[in-house]
Amino acid sequence: MFQDLTFGTYVSNGVSQFIPLAWVPSKFAVNVRGDVSGSNWNSVANPGVVKSAFAYSDTPAGSAYAVINTNGAATNQDIYFTSGGFSFYDASNPPVYPTVAITSVSQAAAAVVTTSAVHNLLTGDYVRFQNVTGMHQLDTLVFQVTVLSTTTFSITLDTSAFATAGSGGKILQLSQLNPMFPRNLLITSITQATNAVVTTSFDHGIRIPAPGVGVYAFLTFTITSPYGMVQLNDKLVKVLSVTANTLTLDLDTTGFTAFAYPTAGTVIVDNTPPQATPSGEIGQLFNAATNTSQYGILLGASIVGASGVYVNWEAYLGSPPVGS
Repeated sequence: MFQDLTFGTYVSNGVSQFIPLAWVPSKFAVNVRGDVSGSNWNSVANPGVVKSAFAYSDTPAGSAYAVINTNGAATNQDIYFTSGGFSFYDASNPPVYPTVAITSVSQAAAAVVTTSAVHNLLTGDYVRFQNVTGMHQLDTLVFQVTVLSTTTFSITLDTSAFATAGSGGKILQLSQLNPMFPRNLLITSITQATNAVVTTSFDHGIRIPAPGVGVYAFLTFTITSPYGMVQLNDKLVKVLSVTANTLTLDLDTTGFTAFAYPTAGTVIVDNTPPQATPSGEIGQLFNAATNTSQYGILLGASIVGASGVYVNWEAYLGSPPVGS
């Protein structure tokens, strides 16, 4: 029989999600509820949508057994995903991915990265850049990717003003981000506005309930002179609202110097990247400064659920009963 069981619910943002656990489970399962009306379970209206999925600890990383809505019929279909499924994570033995060579990084509002071979990434995966020829501004930085093709993906960084395009280098896929929480957030842009908007390179993980609930998040900033807007340093700033990778601040930055990545493609001497750090939440202790993910499950894009849907998850420890 199973020795332990833990469960929970999350609202999907449509990209890969990590669920921290106290142990490595023997089995992990999700039931994708859809919206509050249970829309995900209407097979005719939502053909091909995942309704439930599970995997065992010895299932190949990234795979999943799933039930999906069939195309054009109110019936279910069993399917086995070989990618975008579940990856069981143990911090003492994390998965190691090979580096992939870069052939180009575009000068664009959302930079497009092209690799020399199939990158095997999914939207929501994390990558670290290494030795980017012509665009050293990216060196050591971590981004969550949006996959465009088997050899291209985009990142949330405006490189249109950079002096040159990237023409070489490497990316390294990361199994997860720093397990210590709250983690430093890499900043890719900050607007000059009455309520400044900060954009981060990956899902910042900060969630704010509806107005009036009495839960507020705060940030501190570390911004070195090459990036501008150093007036943010040493300030504790309240977050008014969020999306997955933006934070709207209770701060007027219209009189601050503009924030921008250096345009020169040479190595930045003071290469401390611009960062924001969650510094507390009034009303509830959501994010204690602790290691939240010695163990856990990485949910891939195939089974994590579409943006905005409710997903129930269950983690089981021990040997399952026959047929489970």
